Amino acid sequence: PIDGPVTLSPLDTTPIAWQYSLEGICLLDLFGGISTGLAVVLQAGILVRRYLYMERDETARRVSLRHVALLVERYPQLLPVDAVRGYQSALPADISLLGADHLDRVGPIDLVIAGWPCQGQSHTGVGHGLYDPRSTLFWEMLRVLRHLQLHQPHSPTYILENVPLLGDVRQRVVASAHQVQSWIGPTVLL
Repeated sequence: PIDGPVTLSPLDTTPIAWQYSLEGICLLDLFGGISTGLAVVLQAGILVRRYLYMERDETARRVSLRHVALLVERYPQLLPVDAVRGYQSALPADISLLGADHLDRVGPIDLVIAGWPCQGQSHTGVGHGLYDPRSTLFWEMLRVLRHLQLHQPHSPTYILENVPLLGDVRQRVVASAHQVQSWIGPTVLL
């Protein structure tokens, strides 16, 4: 676990005018898929000094390797080769295995992009929201974000992405998100 028993207060969702170092950012891409989060950052003209990537799906990891190589070619001034060296191996592929020691080893993270599995929130799923077993990685994401907010000199900026929350599915997801009280180890207590 990142910190043992902790009481989670809500994440800070205050909108900000993000200011980042001209020397570049350290980007953590949780549930990184094919690294489209990195592509968006580069398209915005932001220099990336280090890219960290977490993704369990092997197919997505293989596609990401090719995609990142193309991004290095396309944006050489914004994405130096050193920024992506070992990007898939710096952290565990599975977020539930990510601990404080991993995060301490990589140093401060400036931006987190995350899009957790969406089946529980979408109409294609059964609509159990964050209680859907496929959506449990949401709680792991909150655990990591909260750790970064509490243990870094500056709280990271984060972008969270998921399917549109519609109808009563939206109500259930929002209700379950408001019930976060505390966690012990990798399990969130509701």
